Amino acid sequence: PVFLGAEVLLSNLKQLAPKGLKSIVYAGDGEPLLHSEAVNIINETQGYGIDVAMSTNGVLLTPELSRNCLCSLSWLRFSVAGITDATYDKIQRGKPGDLEKVLFNLESAVKVKKDQGLKTTIGVQILLLPDNKDEIVQMGKELKKIGVDYFTIKPFMQHPQNSHLIQVEYGDMQELGKEVKTLEEENFKIYFRSNAMKNINCERGYTKCWGLPFMAYLNAAGDIY
Repeated sequence: PVFLGAEVLLSNLKQLAPKGLKSIVYAGDGEPLLHSEAVNIINETQGYGIDVAMSTNGVLLTPELSRNCLCSLSWLRFSVAGITDATYDKIQRGKPGDLEKVLFNLESAVKVKKDQGLKTTIGVQILLLPDNKDEIVQMGKELKKIGVDYFTIKPFMQHPQNSHLIQVEYGDMQELGKEVKTLEEENFKIYFRSNAMKNINCERGYTKCWGLPFMAYLNAAGDIY
């Protein structure tokens, strides 16, 4: 229910751009397109000379929205939980029929990219879970047919403050990576995060994060981390 005011965000970005802000990704707190000013925010951000990208679940990215803002995005990533209604609905917990909307909107975005001659990279990522592992290859085939640029399969990472524990054994899923990689072609890349899956239980080998000065996180309440 919390939304960052467009005028607050844009006025700050306008000041940050000449100070050296390189890029911004609209993602994180929730679905970016729930914001009524999302399209305007994306286009205005790009107008300040800031590189813009967005991660979305795709339900609200209608063909009209794609036509109005895709030109301002360097990359657009759809997060999709599965390729069948049963699996998608179980994991995503949205509304019945959402997967059909997502796939339609994905196809529309690819069409807008081609029609407008854009260089926007359009990809799909999935969080690999026991509930969807058996349809990863099927999903890869469907996405290849749609014409997206890449398909990423990533592991679930347990946040230390998340009380909902999910145990996933990725050691048994490495063969799945080899199988889905066979779908890869020059214009369709497959990223199966096998190293991340192998290192998921590794202890942190450092005491200070040197990446902090290079990235800031601004949430919907206006807090900056």
